[in-house]
Amino acid sequence: MLNRFRGKAAIQASSVDFLTERRRARILSALNNRTRRITVLLEDIYDPLNGNAVLRTADGLGIQDIHVAENRHKFEVH
Repeated sequence: MLNRFRGKAAIQASSVDFLTERRRARILSALNNRTRRITVLLEDIYDPLNGNAVLRTADGLGIQDIHVAENRHKFEVH
């Protein structure tokens, strides 16, 4: 989800003068610690709010790969 940000150069290039150095360090740490070792699979999510909660949680944990298998219910990101 955050693949467009690639480390320190991207943060500097995006004019984030309003961020403190501590906040910049936290952002860089989060970006540098993302993982592809865990994959989330969502199957037939009936309530899109539940699916969106899973997406937010996965993003917060640095998980980059999420797959949605639809059979009966179409999943729409809100």
